[in-house]
Order: sequence, then structure tokens, then C-alpha cells
Amino acid sequence: MVARLQHIGAVTAVAFSEDNRYVVTASSDPHSYRLDEEESFPLRVWLLQPADLMKEVAERIARLTPPEC
Repeated sequence: MVARLQHIGAVTAVAFSEDNRYVVTASSDPHSYRLDEEESFPLRVWLLQPADLMKEVAERIARLTPPEC
């Protein structure tokens, strides 16, 4: 798949879904893009702030961290 994304800032992260069907990008601008392997254009654009990302990360870590014995 080749796609041109409209990030204004530098791309800071790229992740692929487990089935390799989707790719998600993040950048220093407040945009994230998700692309489908069969499409050559962004399916969805999210405007995220760093505080929103940190909250999401903290919630995911809390779910993955086992309770202390």
C-alpha cells in the first residue's frame, strides 16, 4: 500500500493492526490517521491533544498491570 498523508509535522509513530489490515500514524501536529490496506486515502482523522493521549496510555497500562499480591 502506498498512501500520501497530509501530516503537517513530522510523523512520530506508526503502528499496524495484528492482521496487517490497518496502519495508524501519529505526528507532531495534532492529527492521527488510520488507513485501510485496500484504500489509498485516510478513512478517519482524529484531532488529539497530548493530554488525551497520556490519559489513554495510563488507562491501558492500568488494565494491563496485574494487581499487587
